[in-house]
Amino acid sequence: MIITNRYAPLSKFIDGSRESRDSRVGYRDGILARLGETYLIAAEVLIRQGEYQQALEYINDLRARAAYKEGEDRSAYCDGGAAYNENSLGYVTMGNVNSYFPENSYYESNNIPITTAATSLEIKDYHHLPEEDEAVIEKLGYTSDYDRMMCLLLNERSRELCGEFYRWEDLSRTKTLVERAKAFNPDAAPNIQERHNLRPIPQTYLDAIQKDGHALTAEEKKAQQNPGY
Repeated sequence: MIITNRYAPLSKFIDGSRESRDSRVGYRDGILARLGETYLIAAEVLIRQGEYQQALEYINDLRARAAYKEGEDRSAYCDGGAAYNENSLGYVTMGNVNSYFPENSYYESNNIPITTAATSLEIKDYHHLPEEDEAVIEKLGYTSDYDRMMCLLLNERSRELCGEFYRWEDLSRTKTLVERAKAFNPDAAPNIQERHNLRPIPQTYLDAIQKDGHALTAEEKKAQQNPGY
C-alpha cells in the first residue's frame, strides 16, 4: 500500500504572507480582470468568424508566455506563494501539516524527470491539435473545424483561468454545457438538460413586475420565465 501525505492543490491563490495556516488576513492581490482572458475573448470571436488560424495566434501568445524558458526551475514558486520566505511563519510544521513548501509538485505530479530545458507549446496547425485536446475532441465526437477550435478554446480557458470565474458561463455561451457535462461530469450527467443553458428568472422578480399598473397574471409570468422553468 502506498501512503502519501502530499497532494497537489491549486497554488495560484496561495498567500504566503499569512502568519498562520488558518489566518484569513493576507496581502496577495485578488484578480478582477485578466489580460489573458482578453486574448481568449479575441480568439473566440475569430473562431466564430471562421478565422481559425488567426485565432491560433492569440492562443499561441498565451501558450508562449506559459512555456518554460531555458534554465527555469519548474519546481520553484515565483509568485505570491513564495511570500512565506519574508514573514515570521517561515517553513514550519503545525501538527502534522506543513504550512508551506519551498517548491511545488510539478515533476512529481507529471511523473517526469527533473529538467530545466525549454518547452514549446505553440500550435502550428489547427488541424493537428495537442494530444490532450484531441482526446477531448474525440470523446465529444467533434469533426468540424468550428467545433474542434471552439473545443480548444474552452480547454485553453480552463488551463489559463483555472479556479477563476464560473465555468457555466463559458459552456452556456458556447452551447456546449449539456454535451460536456454528459461526457465529463458523472454527477451532473443524469440530470443535465437543455434548460440549464439559462438560469431561472427569480420568482420575486416576476412577482414585482407590473403591467398597466397591475401585477402580472400567472400566464404572463410564465411567458416571462425562461423555457423549462
